[in-house]
Amino acid sequence: MRARYLIIGGVIVLAISWFLGNVSYQSSHKQAKAIAVADVAGTDTAAAQAKLAAYVKAHMQSSVSVMLSGSYDRAKAAAEAAANPNSTGAVYSQAQAACTSKADSIVQSRCVAAYVAAHSTANPNPVPVAMPNAADYTKTYLAPLWTPDATGFVAIIGWLALIAGIAMAIGRLLGVRK
Repeated sequence: MRARYLIIGGVIVLAISWFLGNVSYQSSHKQAKAIAVADVAGTDTAAAQAKLAAYVKAHMQSSVSVMLSGSYDRAKAAAEAAANPNSTGAVYSQAQAACTSKADSIVQSRCVAAYVAAHSTANPNPVPVAMPNAADYTKTYLAPLWTPDATGFVAIIGWLALIAGIAMAIGRLLGVRK
């Protein structure tokens, strides 16, 4: 068999392997987008994430990252609410409205202070609340370098044909004939 046929065949088979890898890539990204949309809608994505992790583990060239922005936004809102449980902003606005009739600013400020003290609830010392880390809501799934699927086997055949063709061509150039 001539070396050039092996080299050309190897390149063609590697191109087919690249195409099959691209199909895996597109499929994993489609699943990741569906997970992100479901997360924003507030539905449980654990089963879909497990399915995506299994898919990526079994297919080369399918690495993907998913940002669970809906879960992150919900966690951030919960942390912000926990950080300020008894806000006195509304009571202060009501106090200003109730004390607008006072002409003297000193009397008005005392009126506002008295109103706020009388109408606000006892607020314990604020406890620091840790805001969620966006990196904790980014899930990264890394595909292995090689997997025993169609893409992997086609890639091995292509590389073997390419290496054999190059070895034969180098052997002919060096004068080794079989």
